[in-house]
Amino acid sequence: MALCPGPTATRPGLHTNVPAALVRTSEAVVVAALRRRRRPTVVPGRANALLAAVTRYLPRTTTLSSAQARR
Repeated sequence: MALCPGPTATRPGLHTNVPAALVRTSEAVVVAALRRRRRPTVVPGRANALLAAVTRYLPRTTTLSSAQARR
């Protein structure tokens, strides 16, 4: 299984520049992974799953430029 947790709140203030809908607690990531352990890829959270799905259909240059703009 591949686990793609996205931003995970492991300490306060770590992901201040990331939308709150994308940040998951470590407990939520573990619960999602255990519930879907028979699937080849697990992406916890609807917003994270939607973002992962959308990036599959965008041109690679668009995805990379938007990722670098957020840094």
